[in-house]
Amino acid sequence: MRHALLKLFLTGFLATLLWSCGDDTQFRVEGVVEGLGTRNITLTYVADGRLEQKSMVAIDGKFSLTGSSKDYTIAELTA
Repeated sequence: MRHALLKLFLTGFLATLLWSCGDDTQFRVEGVVEGLGTRNITLTYVADGRLEQKSMVAIDGKFSLTGSSKDYTIAELTA
């Protein structure tokens, strides 16, 4: 479990460095966490001075979350 959470953190960290193409305010964090199974995953970040959270159910460890921020931000993924 600890190994899966480390992978989740590293995936989230690297994904925040890569912004998707298109609208400059939109970003997407996608990934697969081995051993995560099917459970809720939450993306937390600050945008426009507010704490934002987006959640979804990762199925077989696969997830894709979209957020919006006018400025660069650091996001945290938790499961």
